[in-house]
Amino acid sequence: MIVGYTSMMCPEAMGLSYLECLASWAQVCDKIAICYSTFPKLDLDIPEGAVKPWEYDGALEILQKFDDEVLGGKLVLVNHEWNPDFPREDGLTKQRARDLALKQFKQLDGKGWTIQFDADEILRDEDVVRVFEFVDEQEREPTQMYSTMGILEMFGNTDQVRFGFGNWIKIRMMRNTSDFCHDMVLWARDRSPSTGKIVAKDNRDDGAGVCWRHSLNRPDYNHGQFLFNPQAIMAGNAFAQGQNVPIFQVQNTIQESLNTGCWIFHTSWIDIPRKWRMGWFFDNFWSVLNGKQDTFTEKAELAGTFTHTREPENLEEELAIELARPGLVTIEGNKYPSVFETVKQWRKNQ
Repeated sequence: MIVGYTSMMCPEAMGLSYLECLASWAQVCDKIAICYSTFPKLDLDIPEGAVKPWEYDGALEILQKFDDEVLGGKLVLVNHEWNPDFPREDGLTKQRARDLALKQFKQLDGKGWTIQFDADEILRDEDVVRVFEFVDEQEREPTQMYSTMGILEMFGNTDQVRFGFGNWIKIRMMRNTSDFCHDMVLWARDRSPSTGKIVAKDNRDDGAGVCWRHSLNRPDYNHGQFLFNPQAIMAGNAFAQGQNVPIFQVQNTIQESLNTGCWIFHTSWIDIPRKWRMGWFFDNFWSVLNGKQDTFTEKAELAGTFTHTREPENLEEELAIELARPGLVTIEGNKYPSVFETVKQWRKNQ
């Protein structure tokens, strides 16, 4: 048995590819657990065009209908109210989703696997069989407690990956056990001098990664199994940093790893202006997380309004700059995930 888990908050309003995400992971998961968050009402002005997360976007009804008509009843949800002033909120929502996922196993005595993914992360079609192969192998000869997958940041379109920006190696598959949790690792912990809240060292940890529950340390990646060749990420990042790595070598390394390994597409930056419009929310969330401000609304209270969306006035010029950065690598022959067409047709028929 394989149970996936994720967290969401107003995914329809945020323009996330959340239905595509669920359709892709439903190919390997018997159940998918979702921590679905609502957001408290903030009586503040925010920039025009930005998402107001406290306004209901109809996603719950869409999820239910999509589950009934496409996924076959695989979704289970737990409700949660997001606390914008709690620095570790992101990790908390993932842990609530994991707790709900583990409940689906009932009396399996540690057998079975959980898979964590974000609501904008899509499993490639060709990797479905690779996930099953890994699980079957471990059921025959158990040697691993967890495995890692590679995440590629699709940037501007589905044929480009931006390195030195948003590509990760993450533990994604874990055995059905409560030994794992989502929290901040011990080395990343600090406290806000004004509130005493545990916060993260700047850009070091968001509380969403996997830890050993009893020690709050990250598992050693060498004791898990890589389902891909991490050299592809290393080569791409070296290229983005201006090191003397020929582009053809980078592309060959990536292509070889894509042909043989298991990769996740991170889709959030395919639509760059959409991501920019969410800037006011994520900037304030990360600022609280890193202890730079004590409350989510601190910037607005000082300025009287939220004014920052990261979407520039000269949009075409800024987009051209982003799409000309040296870390962009084209993936030749990349197959557009079939779930995009599945969801497109389903929405069209509604």
